[in-house]
Amino acid sequence: FDCGVSYARNYLIQAAFKKGIRYCLLTADSIEFIPETVANLAKAINFLQNNPGIGILGFDLKDRTPWEYFMDLKDNHFLLKKNDAIEIDPATGLRIKRCDICRQFFLARIETIVKVKWDEDLKTGEHEDFFWRYKQAGYKVCWTPDIIGNYINYKPAGYVKYRNRQYSEFREILFRKHNLNNWVEYC
Repeated sequence: FDCGVSYARNYLIQAAFKKGIRYCLLTADSIEFIPETVANLAKAINFLQNNPGIGILGFDLKDRTPWEYFMDLKDNHFLLKKNDAIEIDPATGLRIKRCDICRQFFLARIETIVKVKWDEDLKTGEHEDFFWRYKQAGYKVCWTPDIIGNYINYKPAGYVKYRNRQYSEFREILFRKHNLNNWVEYC
């Protein structure tokens, strides 16, 4: 019942990998696909196929806080640096921004996820840890504003109780693991 998002993702990714599936779409039941989402998914797959050095292509969430940054670990916190440079991918026409971390709405090469995995000690609050280790493993992340989903903010009370542990129980695990004294700083 309370296995956590990290365990659930790892389990499903591993099952897909064993079936020979090359790409996975990480999303949540709180993200609604809109016509633009579906229309550009083939372009996202083509982008990853044409750029073997990139493991994740992040997508946009309408009216949500951006989370596409370069990421470093500095002075006992994660330092998130903004990148405004957008390139046009000549093969797909997608607008692309390079980054180290993106929102948890993305297309990924399953082989890279299988190698890094989410830390199952972090049932929630796993986001920065996963992307930091992904970067440390040498994998690259990009993001496109051309694939968009709507975020539906529906959190039943029973769910909130478990999710909010990311700010207490699992934040402590994250801080110990990376020797943090503060979570993130933006620059």
